[in-house]
Amino acid sequence: MQLKSFREFGQLTEAKTTKKVFISHLDKMPPLEFLSLVSELDKKYKGILSRDKISITEKIDGMVLRIGQDKDGKSFIESSAQGSIYKVGDFTVRDKSRGGSGEMGRKFDLLLKLFKADKKVQGVLSKMNNGNGIKIIGEILHTPLGIAELDTIKFVRIAYERAKLGEEWTFIPFKVIDDDGNQYHNTEEVKKALYAISDSKRKYVPPTLNISRDIDISIEISKFKDDILTKYKDLPTLLASRKHADREMKTAITAEIAEYQKQIAKKVISYVNGGLFGNQFEGIVIELPNGTIVKVISDSFKNAPKPEFIQPPKK
Repeated sequence: MQLKSFREFGQLTEAKTTKKVFISHLDKMPPLEFLSLVSELDKKYKGILSRDKISITEKIDGMVLRIGQDKDGKSFIESSAQGSIYKVGDFTVRDKSRGGSGEMGRKFDLLLKLFKADKKVQGVLSKMNNGNGIKIIGEILHTPLGIAELDTIKFVRIAYERAKLGEEWTFIPFKVIDDDGNQYHNTEEVKKALYAISDSKRKYVPPTLNISRDIDISIEISKFKDDILTKYKDLPTLLASRKHADREMKTAITAEIAEYQKQIAKKVISYVNGGLFGNQFEGIVIELPNGTIVKVISDSFKNAPKPEFIQPPKK
C-alpha cells in the first residue's frame, strides 16, 4: 500500500472525522458556478474585492490540523481526515495497521504529545470549552518536519522564511466549531485568545496577506459580460443542457469562459505582494458572506516541484 505524505496521512484511517471543506479553484470552476460568482461580485460589490466586506486570506502550504477538547474536557488532535485521537501512540498504531512503517504516525504522536503538554493552549481550550466541546481548525507549520534551505524552510512546495516562523511551530486558525460540528458562538474570541499566547517558540497568527489595496476586477467582469453574457442568450440553460445538438456549442462556450476565468484569477493574484512568511505563498482564499469560497494559486506554488512522497514499506 502506498504510504501518503505527512499532509495526507490522515486519509488512511476510517475514523469519524470533521467534514472536509473542498475549495474550488477560481480558474477551474464549473461554468455555471463561475457565472453565479461573477453575478454576485458584480451586483453586490461592483467587481471590487475589499477585505472590509469580503474575507481574503492566505492559503497556507502546510498541514491541516484540528486541536480541541471534547464535552468532557479531554484533549485531542485530528489530522486532515483523521478522527479525534486522544492517546499518544494511537497514531503510530493506526499507521502500522494500514501497512505503513509507523513514521507518519510517530510524527502525529509527537504533535499530540506537545499539544497535550502545552499549558498555554490547553488553558485557552479549557476556558473556551462551554460544555459543548471545542475544536479549532487550522494549518500548522511544524518546523522540525520542514526541509531547511539556507534561511527558509519548505514544508510542501513553498519555502517560508525561517525568521518569520515559530521556532517549534506556527499555527494559523481558520474556523472554530463545537463537538457536534456547529459553528462556535464566538470564533473571533477564541482566535484572539490564541494570538495572545503566541511567542517566538510557538506562534499563533491570523492568515493575513500583504495586499496594499482593494482587488479591482471590475474591468474583467465588464468584458466578460459584454463578450459572453451579451453574446449568448439564455446561457445557464445552454450550459446545463445535455442535448446532443447543444454539445458542440456548449464545448465552445465553456472554453471561452475558461479563458476569462484564467484572466480574472491572474488579475486577482497580481494584487498580492507577499504572504505571512515571505514573498512566496501558496495562494489566497476568498470567502463571500453568502458562503461561496474560491481559491487562487500563486505561480510560486504552480511552478514549484512536487514534493517527494515516502515510499511504501518493502514487503
